[in-house]
Amino acid sequence: MARLGLAFKPKHDEQITAPKMVSASRIFRSRLSADAKIGMFARSIDTKFNFLTLGIIMRTLVVTLTAVTCLTACGSSSQTADMAQPDVRVFSEDAGNLSTAFASGAAFVPASSAATQVATDFDGDTTRLEADDFAMELADNGNVIMTVNGREFSFDPTTDTDGQNIDGTYPGFRINTFNETFTNGFQALLFASDGQLSEVIDGSGTRYSEVVEYTIAVTDGRGGLTGAFGFAVIGTLTTPNAVSNAGSSTYTGSFLGEILPAEGFVSRADRYRLEGDATLTVNMDGTGVDGFITSLTGTQFNDNVAEPTESLMGELALQSAEISDNTFSATATPSGSLAADLDIAQSDFLYSGSFYGPNAEEVAGIVGGDFTTNGSSTSNLLGGFRLD
Repeated sequence: MARLGLAFKPKHDEQITAPKMVSASRIFRSRLSADAKIGMFARSIDTKFNFLTLGIIMRTLVVTLTAVTCLTACGSSSQTADMAQPDVRVFSEDAGNLSTAFASGAAFVPASSAATQVATDFDGDTTRLEADDFAMELADNGNVIMTVNGREFSFDPTTDTDGQNIDGTYPGFRINTFNETFTNGFQALLFASDGQLSEVIDGSGTRYSEVVEYTIAVTDGRGGLTGAFGFAVIGTLTTPNAVSNAGSSTYTGSFLGEILPAEGFVSRADRYRLEGDATLTVNMDGTGVDGFITSLTGTQFNDNVAEPTESLMGELALQSAEISDNTFSATATPSGSLAADLDIAQSDFLYSGSFYGPNAEEVAGIVGGDFTTNGSSTSNLLGGFRLD
């Protein structure tokens, strides 16, 4: 996979059924078709746009179109664009932890506050923030179904695992059907950022939330090659009443992110990975949530080969955010020393998150946005955090 050079070594002799569009029978758990969604939004957005705001606009439109479609086409066999009921929330009070809920057939469709995504154009050598479109569920045959931008990718836990450990656990999946010239086929990856995806799938996990990262690259049938890369939080949420009764506390955990250039992008074989410690202080006395991402390190990958990891000065401040329902969102601001290390002249970063577990045992969320360097180029930063 020298052309795409995605984050992990490709497997060999992989066989997979080509991705299919979500069927009309699953109209309430899918989203807008890739053609409809990209046609109306993703390809038309050429200017800088707040990615969380765009996600809200997308979901508002989906709700409206879903209602109209169900009045006119539900139950019919007409070729209407697939619709969805967005933000299908799963609460731990009813469903238990993430692994139990997933193994029981729950479908996870993260809200805009729980996912961040960039479009990758391998022909135009660009990336840009776009409205996230990710879902994950377990099929009746035991396969894991990932939906990104309206396309389904089916991972078989018996053949498509990547990075399997001695104990049989594995962090994620990879499937690859590209021909040698990359004119036909696709590649898809799905990984847990800091855990074992196998434990989410088989019912053995104990967490209420997990940050996953996903990548797709798909030919368009006309010689073009495009895709998407993102981070999403899946999990069983705390009910709003339980959040308000949880009291004040401090959560600690980890952050994983990535910086991709807006122009001059070749593939994720050349990428800059960020890792750090995350701390959030939650005050139910009206001051809300704030915190920091500290002890950051950066690793430059060239053709999937990592250069020595470097320690970064400073921190990313997660500014004070009010808790609304179960969710919070505010600006993320790099300190002067971190901005200097990452060559950030001006940034537009947001963070958002939610509480997970029956008694708000965990907090997880995403960071995303873009920044301008001192040389006036633009890059996109996105990542996820999980704390307990």
